[in-house]
This record gives sequence, C-alpha cells and structure tokens, in this order.
Amino acid sequence: MSNKTIRSAVCCVVFLVSAAAPAGFDEPADWVVENCVAATGTATTSIATGARCDLKNRKTGKCLVHETHTGQVDWNFASCTVKPRQMTITAKEPGAVFCGETVAIKLANEYFRKCLDPQSIGINVCSEATNVPHPRHFDWQFQGCTGQLASGRPVSLYNVSRKDSIVYASRSRAVDTCWSDKIKLGQCSTVRDK
Repeated sequence: MSNKTIRSAVCCVVFLVSAAAPAGFDEPADWVVENCVAATGTATTSIATGARCDLKNRKTGKCLVHETHTGQVDWNFASCTVKPRQMTITAKEPGAVFCGETVAIKLANEYFRKCLDPQSIGINVCSEATNVPHPRHFDWQFQGCTGQLASGRPVSLYNVSRKDSIVYASRSRAVDTCWSDKIKLGQCSTVRDK
C-alpha cells in the first residue's frame, strides 16, 4: 500500500469520526437537566420551550440558582431540593428544544448572557430581570447530546458569545464557575474573565 493510499484512508476515518460526533463533543458535559415540568406544569422528560428544570452540576451535585452578588454573576450553587426548578429554557420558536439549539436561560426571574463589559470579578455573565427575553439573551446551547433535549442526560452549558462552556471550578473570591478554557488544576486561573 502506498503512503498516499494510507493518508487518504486516515483522512476518511478522521472525517467520519468527526462527522459522527455530536455538537460540542469536545466541551465538558459538566451539567444535567432534570426534574422538569412543562410550561403547563406537568412533569416531563422531553424539554420544550417554557420548561422549568433543575440545572444540576455533576461535580457538586448542586443546582445553579439565582443569587444576587455585587460586581459579579447573580448565580450560585444550592441544594436542588431547597431551590427546585429555578431554570426556565426559552427557545426562539415554540415546541421542542434540541441539543445545539440557541436558547435563552432564566434563573428565577432573571435572564442570563455574557456581559458586554467585564464585571469586577468572576466569570463575566450578566443578567436582567424581565418576563420576556431580549434577543441578546439567546446566548446559550446545551451541547454534547443529540436530538431533543431530555432530562437526565449529561450536557455542556455552552455560551455562544464566548464560544466556551461553563464548568464548576474553585474560585477564592467569586462564585465557583469558570470558562472551561480557563481551568488549571481544578481551579479557575483568572480572577476576572472577559
């Protein structure tokens, strides 16, 4: 077999593997969406726009919930049973929410997005209290899965503007969330992200 034939075969295998991988396969699946109710209030495992769910971190076993902080992101980790179903998922169109689809995420009464200007400390995610998402709030994707988003499957929480996923990481003076490309030895390597 010639070197050219071997290179062609390797190229085809690499292409097939990358084509078969789900969107965001290289992002850490640090989260699981669970304990969901549909917009109608009935329990569901298939996520559609308006669903309220727990966004549970797989490392901490706790949920991401709304919590006010001055100069940094207004979220934190708490027991899922103490603050259940804090996350509402809103798609641009009614109906099923699919893996890799860009959505707006609301915790309690605030929609979250990457900040335009860096905050004083932490991950640089801002929020606004509103009943209806602004176009800038459509800044998130659930990646690392395929088909309709379903509860109980590991996913990554990917920010479209930052082009990176949010993960749990220890911080000394800020909420323990970090961009996955800023992790070093389990800790966030920056005090203030952009």
